[in-house]
Amino acid sequence: GEHTVKFGADYESNEVYNLFGRRINGVYTFNSIADYRAGRSGRYQLVAPRGGDRGNMAAGVTQRNIGLFAQGTWALTDRLTLTFGVRYDKAIVDDKPVFNAAASNLFGVRNDNTIDGSDLWPPRFGFNYPFDSERPTQLRGGIGLFKGGSPTVWLANPYSNNGISYTDYLFTNGITRFSPDPNAQLGLFNPGTGGQQSVDFIEKDLSLPSVWKANLAFDTELPWYGIVAAVEGVVTK
Repeated sequence: GEHTVKFGADYESNEVYNLFGRRINGVYTFNSIADYRAGRSGRYQLVAPRGGDRGNMAAGVTQRNIGLFAQGTWALTDRLTLTFGVRYDKAIVDDKPVFNAAASNLFGVRNDNTIDGSDLWPPRFGFNYPFDSERPTQLRGGIGLFKGGSPTVWLANPYSNNGISYTDYLFTNGITRFSPDPNAQLGLFNPGTGGQQSVDFIEKDLSLPSVWKANLAFDTELPWYGIVAAVEGVVTK
């Protein structure tokens, strides 16, 4: 009679395939028009995928989330209603980035860390109090923790930027030869020089974003055409 209980579950699966083929055709920077005419670049960059296959640079990962929730509503009086709730969210990532032992040892952080197993227990509380007035009027409010959306690109970057799937060439003084052919860039210099790794890391204890949200609101029906006026304050952290 005074209590209503609801519970349930949700499941989310997000398949990610992100191929960000930046600088795969060579990027030239010229310091002047004269240098451009002479083919003298002041800076040159090239990303060369392993084996020449651009697909090796792609990030492919499936991010899943399992959520369980329960909510109880208590009619404390004939007017005051309280609502209590709690969720449990767990992130699941089965695939790992290609492990780079050299980079992991150098920085002391494994480059194949993921958010797999990261969980969150968001509590919720709310209330509603309708006044005994001529027109419908109520005071309502609540506070709770809410999980945000998954920052997909940030979490997928370690899968493409693992230091092994491609080589990042950077010549800060440019190169002396110029070719407009995007498929002939590696032949312009010795591929054994200028190469470096680009590696992205995720902290071992990284958790998905969440926000504390509290609100307090007053609603009342105006004397005209059933229009409802509301004043609400919201604080988030």
